[in-house]
Amino acid sequence: MTRTLAALLAIIATAAVREAADGPAFAAEAERQLGMPMRIIDGAEEARLSAAGVLAGIRDVDGVVGDLGGGSVELVRVDAAAGRPVDAPASLPLGPLRLADLADNRKALNDAIDRAIAAAPVLREAAGRTLYARPTGNGVTGYVAYTGTSYLCPDTAADPLYIRGAEGARSSMTVPLKFNDEVIGTLNVESPRPNGFGPDDLQFTELFSREVAAALHTLDLLSAQQGCTAAESINAVNREIALPIDDVLAGASVLLGKAESDPEAAAHLRRILDAARQVKDRVTKVGREMTPAPAPEADGRTPLAGKSVLVVEPNEQMRRQAHQLLARLGARVETAAAAGEGLAMAADTGYDAVFLAVKPPDMGGYDCYRRFRELRPAATPALTMEFGYDEHHVIPKARQDGLRHVLFKPFREEQVVRAVLHDPKAQAVFSNPTIPPAQRLEVLEAEATYFALAEDCLRKGDAWSDEEEKALREQIEQVREARKRWNDL
Repeated sequence: MTRTLAALLAIIATAAVREAADGPAFAAEAERQLGMPMRIIDGAEEARLSAAGVLAGIRDVDGVVGDLGGGSVELVRVDAAAGRPVDAPASLPLGPLRLADLADNRKALNDAIDRAIAAAPVLREAAGRTLYARPTGNGVTGYVAYTGTSYLCPDTAADPLYIRGAEGARSSMTVPLKFNDEVIGTLNVESPRPNGFGPDDLQFTELFSREVAAALHTLDLLSAQQGCTAAESINAVNREIALPIDDVLAGASVLLGKAESDPEAAAHLRRILDAARQVKDRVTKVGREMTPAPAPEADGRTPLAGKSVLVVEPNEQMRRQAHQLLARLGARVETAAAAGEGLAMAADTGYDAVFLAVKPPDMGGYDCYRRFRELRPAATPALTMEFGYDEHHVIPKARQDGLRHVLFKPFREEQVVRAVLHDPKAQAVFSNPTIPPAQRLEVLEAEATYFALAEDCLRKGDAWSDEEEKALREQIEQVREARKRWNDL
């Protein structure tokens, strides 16, 4: 390289080199091959050089210069009148290459961006402020979001709408971000001089805002698609691991009951139980991190959040359905295929509610109910059955012992919520909230009448009259018709 050319050039290395473990070795090899020195500059100098480039190429510039690279973004306030940066520059570790590893974890990505912004003086003042789309009391941003029209503020000191943003701002320009005529955000630019923006600036910014709005909409679509895909994947994993982990819990609980004389074996079994439960908890945690959303408790759709339920059910398909329904309502769910396994699990773990099949495969239904009541008197018991005849009269016997809840399979949300919360007035959020309340009430009243008649008949055994049988059959038909109308909706 000629001496004249070398005098005109400067080789500058930025974030990628200064933060690489082998950055100095790379710079030394580059200097050897090029025959010129290489400067590895820090973030502040990188920002100042970016500002100098803008000042050299754009007249009358004032505002914040942003320089986005692969490893960082530099921000610095500039003012053409001063001919130099007017505030301390900031270098934020928000380059796309640096953030690429967080692309699949939206929550971690947002947290990294929020931390970087909070540490930048040029942005810190506006961080954490909440503004609403209202015509007054929420600054120019709230006004623009509410009206959907652009707003020039020539003098911040004299404008009643203006709320202080960047330090030293004397004028501002705010335009709405619109997509399909709907305001999805605002874009605000501030200047340290009064009357810093004119009609030409406004026209350019409005054109630019359309591209920004379209890009944000596309990003939302991609994020929604990614979130749906991640949620489906996590749900599939949960469905596949739920019953095998329940088998581990049941087997370890049974062995734990037999290991009372061997403290070391009991300790090992408890570690197995803890590890099995942690698997499900960690899968759920990963799912929340991959699909960030407002806390589901906030919209009332998880009324069983924080509750734990044990389901004793010999039918594998019903155990799967119990897992899906109760988990969707916010509960922690564990299942057992036999009463003995369920009793072993309840002996070591407390539950808020226990759902017991009327006909467990390994003991009588009433005996199962009674033993669970003795073992866990604080847990709310519920007997579960399919439509049919309770030949051993388990339900009437259990009612005499205080049973309040009978659940018919497949489980329904409103029944499950009432049973777990032990509150007859508790209401679940229906899977299809568009069904009119009158139709829902029609079904529930018809089924309640049928259940009352059926239980009365069961208590009488074979000693019921032709009139009672006719009334029961008519009620069964009403239930079927009401359920059909509900399903048709």
